[in-house]
Amino acid sequence: METNKPSDHFFSDFDRIKREKVFHDEQALNRLHAFSSPENFLFTDEQYLAHESWVRTAVLKLGKLKGQRILDLGCGHGMAAVLFARQGASVTALDVSSGYLAETKNRALANGFQLNVLAACAELLPFADNSFDLIWGNAILHHLNLNFAPNEILRVLAPNGKAVFCEPITFSYLTHWIRDFVIKNSEKKHTSDEESLTWNTLLHLKRSFPNLIWEGNQFLGSIPRLLRLFWLNGLFDSADQFFCRNIFVYNRLCRYAILEVQKPS
Repeated sequence: METNKPSDHFFSDFDRIKREKVFHDEQALNRLHAFSSPENFLFTDEQYLAHESWVRTAVLKLGKLKGQRILDLGCGHGMAAVLFARQGASVTALDVSSGYLAETKNRALANGFQLNVLAACAELLPFADNSFDLIWGNAILHHLNLNFAPNEILRVLAPNGKAVFCEPITFSYLTHWIRDFVIKNSEKKHTSDEESLTWNTLLHLKRSFPNLIWEGNQFLGSIPRLLRLFWLNGLFDSADQFFCRNIFVYNRLCRYAILEVQKPS
């Protein structure tokens, strides 16, 4: 599949981006009741790192954060951006949703930080070439037009820079069924345009990101979450980590993947 330049067909994608903005602005508005005072924005690093089984592993892949210029792409509620600022990084938080950006700004201020917060879409990033040493994205790529966004990500990433993404995947019929079941039985809503990454999507990304490597996360770990037996999370997550490290095909059963991209020098 040939990768298009943003100038070719980008503006035909405007309606999708607008729908994403409206959806996430509404989500952010619905969250306001939980933040009646600045204290409600406070959180520990551990609360963020442990909130999903893949987050800690993915954050560690970023390496040293102190002094690094990092872009939180699709920052959402801003917890990752604040965590990076605590580690001494120079953080830019970007999202299409002005509602979520307001939450990110409030969370940063409540935790004693000021971030560069910017409203923009990932398909046309408003930054100069080589602007960031690191790029972080948690559940963002599957919302994007992947004919455009990968080129922009590489463009703004500095030589030898690294991008790490955590993404939902459906590489098998079983994980497709699990995802559908989770969506139907979850209070969390999804946009009409988002699609989890498939094996073909991954191959397409590999053409855009020649140095892309990936690993799966959370297959058995889905069971206690589906059954709400949360006290079993640690045991099942540990089993997932063991099987993912030792049996490559097991990674394709997982419901999430961690993607790591290194830009050549």
